[in-house]
Amino acid sequence: VGGMKSLTSVGDFIKRVMEVTSKHYPDRARYIYILNVGWTFNAMWSMVSKVIDPVTRDKIHICRGNAVAAELLSAIDSDSLPAEYGGTCPVAFGDSDEEHALYGHVQRLNGQI
Repeated sequence: VGGMKSLTSVGDFIKRVMEVTSKHYPDRARYIYILNVGWTFNAMWSMVSKVIDPVTRDKIHICRGNAVAAELLSAIDSDSLPAEYGGTCPVAFGDSDEEHALYGHVQRLNGQI
């Protein structure tokens, strides 16, 4: 039962990401990278990917292990990619001034600040 719940959660996550992406960022995303996912995601992806628009599906890159850095560096300059993902940027993912400002803006919009 726990495994099925995980599959449902992964499926719901994929569905929600696709809804948000297509609603708010139609044709804005050049690539979508999904990194180091487990077997539950793979199982759901094999089903969900068949019903995603081919143009959108072609933008999605699922990367694992040693392939993550090479895949990301093929589209992102090394100095813009955090070191934890194979780049040379000293600022950790999610810790840039711009990301903090965006987070604060969203919090204000949601009335949480």
